[in-house]
Amino acid sequence: MTRPRTTLPPSSAVSIAASVLAGQGQYGVVSQLAREHSVTRQQVYRVGEQARAALEAAFSVPAGGPPLASIELNEADIERAIVALRVVTPASIRDIEDVLPELFGIHWSYGKIQGVIVDAEARAAGWLADVDLSNIDNVALDEMFSQGRPVLGGIDLDFGYLFALDVSPTRTGAEWAEVLGGLQHDQGLTPSVVVKDAGSGLAAGVSAAWPSAEQRDDLFHAVYDMGKLARRLEGKAFGAIARVEELLDKRSKARTEKRRRSLGQLIRRRTESMDAAIARYDAFEALRREAAGVLKLTDRGSGRLRTSAEVRDALIRIAGEMTELGSDRICKLAT
Repeated sequence: MTRPRTTLPPSSAVSIAASVLAGQGQYGVVSQLAREHSVTRQQVYRVGEQARAALEAAFSVPAGGPPLASIELNEADIERAIVALRVVTPASIRDIEDVLPELFGIHWSYGKIQGVIVDAEARAAGWLADVDLSNIDNVALDEMFSQGRPVLGGIDLDFGYLFALDVSPTRTGAEWAEVLGGLQHDQGLTPSVVVKDAGSGLAAGVSAAWPSAEQRDDLFHAVYDMGKLARRLEGKAFGAIARVEELLDKRSKARTEKRRRSLGQLIRRRTESMDAAIARYDAFEALRREAAGVLKLTDRGSGRLRTSAEVRDALIRIAGEMTELGSDRICKLAT
């Protein structure tokens, strides 16, 4: 009679085998499995060896035998992989050059990989130029920068289609008008709503290309600019505090009464400036938070959608209160 390799129930043996293989190399796995299944450590080791032998028998390739799987590879497959690595990852050309031997066991030079990418870009540009854009109704426009040069971009807000990404020498209204006018003339792009920042050049370009389009300022730049100015005002307030503290320290170490009186007068003036800087920051921060809440368009808690009149009236009031704080930067932002 053949001795059974294990006396464990089949379900327990499978569970132990899977757990042993998954946790191989981890300290304490065998002891934990032995406790959980009320078996000895030797039984756990035996089941693990049986599982490992079964896997090796199922997936190892016999000497001289056929591989488990094989694919026929041609240059088109490698070119597709290069474009995918460049677009999806995105990987640099050097990284692609390094990874091709790992993926396919072949090496392509930097220049050859770059040629594949340039050719793909040219073909994509040709296809994009033929896309009918006449059905796009709501767009967002913005400016980005690449190596110090402006890139004029546009996206369809309904479907997320990027219809413009043009490197331009400047970002004036004339440059925007040329890009947008070309899209209108060549591909029929005539949106009814344009979401953008408050830049004058972009607004002028939109007005020239699409005079009947409704222009709406986006929320992102308003919130971003307020946050950036708040950090600046906060930094100035902390700087004023540090200067007063430095003077107080100097006065405590002054050796003559004349020097102490002189520092005391300077401290009073700096303290007034410090208090003004702190008050300006506190007031602006409160208005910034209120404006950011208004721009969320819904009341927190109830979810009630604010009307456009409510948002407009609130922002006009907040902007007016910001202007009263003084400072050219605050007044410009409020405007």
